[in-house]
Amino acid sequence: MKKRKVGILGANGLVGQRFVQLLDRHPWFDVIELTGSVRSVGRYYYDCCK
Repeated sequence: MKKRKVGILGANGLVGQRFVQLLDRHPWFDVIELTGSVRSVGRYYYDCCK
């Protein structure tokens, strides 16, 4: 089965972080894009979620 490409809006928030965890391990989805708030521009995802 072909994986569905998905993007997650608000990925640096609490709910967004949980979606990233769940979808990253899911066999049906391929997380290809993450977006966050203006405050996180230019930062790595890991740094935004500490």
